[in-house]
Amino acid sequence: MGEASATTDGTGLADFSLPVTPPQATTFLLITATATDPNNNTSEFSNGVTAVQAGTVQFSASVYQASKEDGTATVTVTRSGGTAGQVEVNFSTADGTAIAGQDYASVSQTLTFADGETSQDVTITLFNNPANINSRAVLLSLTDPQDGTALGDPSMAVLNIAGSPAPPVPPTPLINGGGCSLGQNGPSSTLGTMALGILPLLALILRRTKEAGRGFDKAPKIS
Repeated sequence: MGEASATTDGTGLADFSLPVTPPQATTFLLITATATDPNNNTSEFSNGVTAVQAGTVQFSASVYQASKEDGTATVTVTRSGGTAGQVEVNFSTADGTAIAGQDYASVSQTLTFADGETSQDVTITLFNNPANINSRAVLLSLTDPQDGTALGDPSMAVLNIAGSPAPPVPPTPLINGGGCSLGQNGPSSTLGTMALGILPLLALILRRTKEAGRGFDKAPKIS
């Protein structure tokens, strides 16, 4: 953890101070010290003191899901393996396939866990980008743990922002009038369709008219 030099007085006593970073309780349970003179004579171990159980900080999941219509997404950071003392860790976002300012608002902040605190939520603002049809990813990371804590697993995660499929193209309305129709292939005349429908009737009329002129006394047989 560290060392310091000190000069003893005539009685063999000396005062000194040594700043140290408290270790995690998962690695060390007690802190103790010894003194060594220039001749490498070593004293007995001092009384031990309990190490600060600062624990680890990590994401609560490796993947978070949200929809762009949600407006916000919540990411949870947890503290485990010890909650003694105040600790800090940096939280930040980065572009994956999502783009800051278009799909989400970037976040960079320091999370401070108070003594005994086990979790904190970070809110990320989402934008309802109409161009976002497919899912887009935001990269999340924890860095620079302070005050005796360490990074747990996972210290990196992904936020998936679900898009929305493009709305279906409505069918083009059919407009009738003036013998024309407007369809998906553009305007077209219905005269050809009308003609096909009345041709047999016209033929029948012409045929009867012709037969009437010849003096038929009964309607001709129509096959």
